[in-house]
Amino acid sequence: MTGRTKCSVTYWRVKMFDKIRLATDEETEAIRSKADLIPGASRVLVQGPIVAVHRVVNELDPVFFNGASDRQKVLFLYGMQNLLLGGGVPAIYFNIPTEDESYQEVLKKLGAERTNANSAEYRYKLSAI
Repeated sequence: MTGRTKCSVTYWRVKMFDKIRLATDEETEAIRSKADLIPGASRVLVQGPIVAVHRVVNELDPVFFNGASDRQKVLFLYGMQNLLLGGGVPAIYFNIPTEDESYQEVLKKLGAERTNANSAEYRYKLSAI
């Protein structure tokens, strides 16, 4: 450790970085309306002014429909919804191109909700009923 002192290393480890911790109930409530929090699958973490959501989710991404009809898409996604959600998965996420209006309509028919709006892809979540 040429050129460094034990003091400077300690300074960087202790003084410059707050420990990452779980958010308090108040901190979690402050972001609830802007964050897609899933009971049992999300943890809100805080380090100083930074607040982040760590989420463990199941995704179907990408899905290659290869010319399948909307009916075939609905049947496939409905089957996946029953398989995964019936097995205890709280939600399924999808990233789809913004220009794929057919896929958007299929997900809306199944009850999926869009979780973001300003992106090259839309993100949807299909939750357990």
